[in-house]
Amino acid sequence: MKEKRLQQPFYFVFIIVIVSLVCLIQPSSQIDPFTCPECVQITIGHPEVISGPTGSDFDSPFLAIRLPNSLIHGYSANSASYLVSSGPNINSFLPTPLPINLHASSNPNHLDHCGAWLNAAFPDPKSPNLIRAWYHQEFKCNYSNNGFTNKSIAYAESHDQGKTFTKSSYYPNNAIILAPNSTSLHQTGEGDHTVTVVNDNYYYLYFMEWNGYNGGVTTGLARATVESGGVPGSWYKYYNGGFNEPGVKGRSSMIGGLKTGQSKVYFRKNFNDFIAVGIVNMAFSKEGIHWTQLNVPLMVVDDLSWNRNNKSFELIAYTALSGLYGNQDFGSPNPSTNSLTTFYIFYTWLPPHQTFASRYLVRRQISMQIHPNPISTPQVKLSLNCYYRLNTTHKNDKNGTVWCTTTQPLPEEEWKKRENIGYVLTEEYRKGGDTIRVYECENKVFGLRWMTRDEACLRNGEVRGEMVRTIGWVFGEERKGGKELWECWSEERGEYVAGNKECEGNGVLLGYVLE
Repeated sequence: MKEKRLQQPFYFVFIIVIVSLVCLIQPSSQIDPFTCPECVQITIGHPEVISGPTGSDFDSPFLAIRLPNSLIHGYSANSASYLVSSGPNINSFLPTPLPINLHASSNPNHLDHCGAWLNAAFPDPKSPNLIRAWYHQEFKCNYSNNGFTNKSIAYAESHDQGKTFTKSSYYPNNAIILAPNSTSLHQTGEGDHTVTVVNDNYYYLYFMEWNGYNGGVTTGLARATVESGGVPGSWYKYYNGGFNEPGVKGRSSMIGGLKTGQSKVYFRKNFNDFIAVGIVNMAFSKEGIHWTQLNVPLMVVDDLSWNRNNKSFELIAYTALSGLYGNQDFGSPNPSTNSLTTFYIFYTWLPPHQTFASRYLVRRQISMQIHPNPISTPQVKLSLNCYYRLNTTHKNDKNGTVWCTTTQPLPEEEWKKRENIGYVLTEEYRKGGDTIRVYECENKVFGLRWMTRDEACLRNGEVRGEMVRTIGWVFGEERKGGKELWECWSEERGEYVAGNKECEGNGVLLGYVLE
């Protein structure tokens, strides 16, 4: 239907003037990141190790939900699902994860024979004691064969404030999302999902299609009305422009603009938009179907391979976003601060050379600011910190107990003292100004760790250690708001890092970090 046009020229001109004035004076919080991803500026804080190491948990994105009694529950999973936090906010982590009765079925013909990973849950708006949940499930798995498994999504409920869950009266026919086809060549099915509530009317469920377009891994979308409760039979997949295919064995279209693995999606009610996160990337949408990417990574990743050995780099997996009060909490627009909001990115972390028996749950605070126009400064900056052992009183301690890095030193209880020395970039800067890639090296024999421009960790032609990670990129020339970063060495201390020229022996200027 075409819109009716005003007949009176005076009123038409009057409205145009008013609209123009509103556009001129609207607060910068109305600039949306989907239309202008170049207007987004993000600061990534230092890592906090929440829990670990363990081999029995953190095989799924961190889930945090707010209950009607304002209690915040956090969940994780690894074949079985666990309650890992409970309190007034997401800081209330439990000393020991508690099983919640979602686990593998003993029946090999059930779709959850290999496990049940709780990925999404919301309190029912009409029944405060009912929590509706949707879990990732697998069967016919052969993980030794390149991780092969069959994935789908099923429905569950809790009637005790999220302490335990049942697979509902629909079980074992409680699947809500099943793929229309499968393959024996690689992981198959549809799963690895998140669910977000859109304007209190719909559940939007984003999932990974493991046999998607051209046999690749893509992201699909299904929805159900909140009124329906998201039970089996209420879900419809997005296909060819509409939600018209059943959730079970229906076809689905690839959601354009989302990268592989970017199925962790959240609706920000106070901003009326969507935000998605992958391993190290972020995307934005106004209606959840068309997306634009923030074309700068959130963190630095040297390798995404899950094949682990004694030469492996660190691994980041299962990223998720959450505010202080749960996955739907992203703050409110604040015109006076250019829509500055803070929330957290959670992820599973494997340190260099470690296997999946040494998983950690880690989080970092994100500060995201939306500017009224595209910015000319770096869009993403990552916190660089120096850590000192508890018994260290001076940062130039001769025992080599200073560790400057973008990650968390281990064991973390020995490295509690922290000092931020600036921020690095997460990729080479493309908008002018030379940037230099800086590496972290380690000498296990002498317990030394330092930064260098040399990936081979050489000094005077001699290998002094092993490269364990890329720290990030620094500017090669002094610029406004920049701070010097030096690689130092001396006969007494060996290699170390200093944030200024006060090297005890010799030194090389690595570049300039951001304040």
